[in-house]
Amino acid sequence: VAVLALATRASAQVIPTTGAPPGQRTAMIVGQVVDATTGAPISEAIVRLTMPKYLDDPTTPKGRVMADGEGRFFFSDLHPGEYFLQATKDGYAPGTYGQRCAERQSPLLSLSLAEGERLTDVTLKVWKHGVIAGTVVDEAGEPVVGVAVRALVKNVVAGRPRYGNLQSFAEPIATTDDRGMFRLSQLMPGTYVVLVPSTQTTLPAAFLSGNALLALQVA
Repeated sequence: VAVLALATRASAQVIPTTGAPPGQRTAMIVGQVVDATTGAPISEAIVRLTMPKYLDDPTTPKGRVMADGEGRFFFSDLHPGEYFLQATKDGYAPGTYGQRCAERQSPLLSLSLAEGERLTDVTLKVWKHGVIAGTVVDEAGEPVVGVAVRALVKNVVAGRPRYGNLQSFAEPIATTDDRGMFRLSQLMPGTYVVLVPSTQTTLPAAFLSGNALLALQVA
């Protein structure tokens, strides 16, 4: 099978067009879903194909297939045009065509398909989620119950490290149980700082003195 080169370009904005896509439905896409870290094939991943420019037309090629035991998939009878491909799998972060890192890039890359073209080397990468688990204790070594624990991912912006997600979604958060234990799951690959946010409260000295005196009297 001849391996054809893929032509890609960034799509800054996709404007839907009325009507059906032009050209004959003679093209095909064949590819494989793999683990981005190990390169191992991901079986039973769900691969979705869309043609954003013609989303409103009922004849527009679109579909969802399940990868086989070797992570392979294919779509046939496709119009020429620009396509988006995405792979999803439980326990993994979704991967789109052309994505190179776990944090999704913007804009997404589209796959350009000519009439009658058969692309046979499309690769979709997905990233396995990680887990951070541990225990929060106080200065006496006793478990701290019911406190929030956050994980901030390390990013390098303009050569300087920054902590926290650059995307719009919130940082992973968990609450300690009655043993002070926590578990942060579905984490993207990366370097994290785990912290317990604290709040300082300022009270008048007279109020504190009064409460201290009351405590002594009660004791």
